[in-house]
Amino acid sequence: MSEEIVPDFEYIIAHVKDYIEEGMFFNIFRLEDIKVILKNSTLTTDEFDYLLKQSTSTISAENLYLCIQKANVSIQSTEDVVSVLRSLKKCMKLKMFNGIINFLVHKKKEIFNSTEKIKNLQKELNEIRNQKQKSDDEIKSLQSQLNLINDANGQREILSKITELKNSNDFELVYNFLDELSQIFFSKAVEEGLWKKINHNGDNVLHVASQKGNLRLVKSLIFCGCDKEAKTKNGKTPLIYASEKGHFEVVQYLISVGANKEAKNTFGYTPLIYASYNGHLEVVQYLISVGANKEAKNTFGYTALTSASSNGHLEVLQYLISVGADKEAKTKNEQISLISASKNVNLTLLNILSLLELIKKQRLKMNILHSFMHHIMVNLKSFNILSRLELIKKQRIMVDILHSFMHHIMVNLKSFNILSRLELIKKQRIMVDILHSFMHHIMVNLKSFNILSRLELIKKQKQMMENLSWMLLQVL
Repeated sequence: MSEEIVPDFEYIIAHVKDYIEEGMFFNIFRLEDIKVILKNSTLTTDEFDYLLKQSTSTISAENLYLCIQKANVSIQSTEDVVSVLRSLKKCMKLKMFNGIINFLVHKKKEIFNSTEKIKNLQKELNEIRNQKQKSDDEIKSLQSQLNLINDANGQREILSKITELKNSNDFELVYNFLDELSQIFFSKAVEEGLWKKINHNGDNVLHVASQKGNLRLVKSLIFCGCDKEAKTKNGKTPLIYASEKGHFEVVQYLISVGANKEAKNTFGYTPLIYASYNGHLEVVQYLISVGANKEAKNTFGYTALTSASSNGHLEVLQYLISVGADKEAKTKNEQISLISASKNVNLTLLNILSLLELIKKQRLKMNILHSFMHHIMVNLKSFNILSRLELIKKQRIMVDILHSFMHHIMVNLKSFNILSRLELIKKQRIMVDILHSFMHHIMVNLKSFNILSRLELIKKQKQMMENLSWMLLQVL
């Protein structure tokens, strides 16, 4: 028995274009093989159209559909869609594609027309923009001329103001003037030495700007050549002021322009010691990151760690210890950092522990209250159910009594069949009256019993709620 030859699909799929161009695709391969080949190939629209043309003389429309139903065709444009639909319509005689093809052709024309309109509008828009640009240039030219005139007048006024302030002792007036002055005239004011004006503490404009965190003014002053290492009467530099007040961005800027990070005031305080003493963790971290000496000491022997601990700044203290600051550092008074810290920290820790103990007790009370409330709710539900069951039981007994009585009446009525019809009717009427009276009496009793049961239930529930309120007060 001869073995069936298995096609090399991998090779065929790789060279499917060559097989299609030969025009013998449907003659070379079987239908089952064609399905596999087309399923795993990707054809262009031209290849697919040519393949469909080959099929018209070799296979039926039904077999063609089975072959191409899972074919992969690469569609790149509307023209490709229309081309494929026309080929399918022709080969498989699908007239329903006419409407789709006409719609796509019409839409293509609309898109083309819209594209042309957009191009024309874009062209007009560009012309308008060019005209606007020319107008803007003319306006700028006129504005520039006007500004020159105004600047000439303004310059004379500002220069006059600078001359006036040079002879003024009003520091705030000088500071505000420089803070609001435009960059054009700022350098002139600095050249004239306005920034060197000092207040009652001996601080110049750069010192005060650093102290207030006025980054814009600090940058302007440094840019115009102000001395970034200028010291006050107490020896403070702009960087010391910024670090002391925790102005992180000003500290960053001053370091970036080369300010001395180890500068000391009259009492030996460095920027790092000041930042640590006042608890400015972000500034402390930054100064350490740029190499500030964490073991530097002031006149009193305080390091950054000792200063942070003496003022109770736990986060700064913890950070300095984490980066290797000396925990055994001593001041001139022989105070160890952690001992000094304990003076300010113990009270805080005591308050925290007291608060935690209070929270613990409150939580315990809440748990007891929750358990008690749950127990009460269970008992209330049980009591309510038992009361209702007791009521139903009593009502059922009454109904059974009534049923027995009715049965007895019916037996008695049957025993009077020997009496005359009139006598029977008379007795029946009497019995009905008696029955009616009895039923009325039973209903009244039932209602009374129901009301009493409910009143008793309400009374008991009220007593339970009073007990609950009393117990809640005891717990709280």
